Amino acid sequence: LPLCTSPAGRACVCDSLDSSRRPATINVHHLSPKLVHPNYPLPKMSLKEEFQTRNFSIYGQWLGILSMIICLATGISTIFTFSITLIIFCAFAIASSFLILFIEVPLLLRICPTSGKFDEFVRKISTNYMRAAAYLIMSVIQFVSIAFGRSALIAAAVFLLLTFICYLLAGIKGQDFVGSKTLGGQGVAQMIV
Repeated sequence: LPLCTSPAGRACVCDSLDSSRRPATINVHHLSPKLVHPNYPLPKMSLKEEFQTRNFSIYGQWLGILSMIICLATGISTIFTFSITLIIFCAFAIASSFLILFIEVPLLLRICPTSGKFDEFVRKISTNYMRAAAYLIMSVIQFVSIAFGRSALIAAAVFLLLTFICYLLAGIKGQDFVGSKTLGGQGVAQMIV
C-alpha cells in the first residue's frame, strides 16, 4: 500500500482503505521494510528524533563534535603559557581537534585535499570500538598534561573521556555505528528501515 507522511511526521495509509478500516497513523520507526513503498521516501529524522533512538554512537558522535571544539579552544587558550611541556600538549589538543573533525564528519574526506595515507588511517577508525580507542588515547594524553601544571586542557580530557564512554557503550550494547544525517552520515532512519 502506498504511504504518505502526515503533518506530524508519521506515515499513514492513504486512499486505499475506507475510513472505517483505515488506521489513524503508523509510526515510521516500526514499519517493516516491505511496507515502505520506494516512491515514497521516509521523512528525514530531526536531531531530536536521532537522540531519542538511544543509539550511543549518535551521542558519541555529537560529544565528539563538542570535544573537537573544546580541544581547539583549550589548546589555543593554553598555548600562551611559558611551559614548554604544556605547549606540546596544546599542540596535541589542536591536532586532536582536526583529527576528530575528519573522523566525525566523513564528508570532509571527500571535500578536503588530504593524502591517501591519512584517508586510509581515518577510515580505519570506523567501528565503535576503534572510535572508543582513539578517544581514549586522546583523553589519556590530555590527562597526562595535568602532571605538568594546571590548565584548561582538563576540560578537553573530560569531554574526550565522555565520548570514549559513549562509543564503548555502543560497542558493548552491539549497536552499529550510525552517523548523524546532520553531520553527513547515513542517518538513523536509513538504518532502521
